[in-house]
Amino acid sequence: MIHQCALKLTEVCCQRNWIKEGDRSWCVYAMETRIGTTVFAVLLIVWSAVSTCWLETIAFVLPCYLLRQRMGGWHARTSFQCLIISISAVIVTCKLLGKAVMQLPTLVVIIIDVVLIISAAVIQPAYPKQLRFTSNEIKANVKKKNLVLVFVLIVQIAVIFFGNKTILTYSFFGGHVDCCISPYSKIQKRG
Repeated sequence: MIHQCALKLTEVCCQRNWIKEGDRSWCVYAMETRIGTTVFAVLLIVWSAVSTCWLETIAFVLPCYLLRQRMGGWHARTSFQCLIISISAVIVTCKLLGKAVMQLPTLVVIIIDVVLIISAAVIQPAYPKQLRFTSNEIKANVKKKNLVLVFVLIVQIAVIFFGNKTILTYSFFGGHVDCCISPYSKIQKRG
């Protein structure tokens, strides 16, 4: 459904000469991304309202979303699959994984978090071919990715001082989903 909407919108853009015919695949990708993000946001609001997991959801999704934009990584075959996987990741993290990690000592979570943030800083992004980034654009994205990592770490340090382990725990997951996805994408491309 998302793909079909993206195809129709791309066709309109091509017919009206808003984009060049050679940019068709990029436009379909961009449209799918925007439509998928909008549907995901609506579903997140519904999930958060029904589950009352507002803080956990925001703490997980925000760093995940910001880093995913900069790191790229594995993509599901369809936008619908991406949507299902993304919502499932939020639900599993908020209802299972986060609660389990909340039981660990704060120091253990902090140590693992710092190790993963350092790992994320050295991981090179893996972008889909539709983006056609130049090496300068990739370098700029790496800098932005590292700034997001620093911001996440600063927020985590601040919430630790205020004794809020919830934001630390869920942002820990949100920030590190991408650390697993990006290298997996590169391994998958080689294989």
